[in-house]
Amino acid sequence: MYAAPGGMTPLEEPERPKAVTVIGRLWLVLAALFLFQSIVDLVLWIALQPAMPTILGFAARRDPQTRFLEPLFEHYVTVKSLEAAVAVAVGLSAYHFLRLRAWARVAIQAACWLALAYISGFGVFWFSVWTRASRDPMAYPYGRASLLAGFGVCLLLAAGLTAMIVLLRSGGLRAAFGDEKSRL
Repeated sequence: MYAAPGGMTPLEEPERPKAVTVIGRLWLVLAALFLFQSIVDLVLWIALQPAMPTILGFAARRDPQTRFLEPLFEHYVTVKSLEAAVAVAVGLSAYHFLRLRAWARVAIQAACWLALAYISGFGVFWFSVWTRASRDPMAYPYGRASLLAGFGVCLLLAAGLTAMIVLLRSGGLRAAFGDEKSRL
């Protein structure tokens, strides 16, 4: 193999902090998983779509408070397509983040903020669903344990994202990207 200008071979990655490698690869994996999930959800939706009026009608008769889900299912293809597009954008940003592009650091930081907002919203949703479900111990015998476990996972993910945001905003990491603001 020949040596490229600068002494690096074409397959070598540029020297970068370990935090950049960990964060970039983590977001690459997450983007791939979310893209795969969105595609699988779309395929399943296409298969289940003929039965959805019956399923939603049964759910609404059994628990009238589930009617709020109907507008979501009316726009399910749009929501899942948007999720797939965001996953692709995050994956491309993570790839360029690993290549130490300054704009990618900002994009990954924005992805962290969006994920933090999503997890916070999901935590509220989880809490509201399981507090209602745990009122009927015969239907959901592990309702309180599920509530605490889900809420704990949301808190753990939020703490990890917060730590990642703090790290992405640190001067040391900004300097690795050649960010002018890091020199102030």
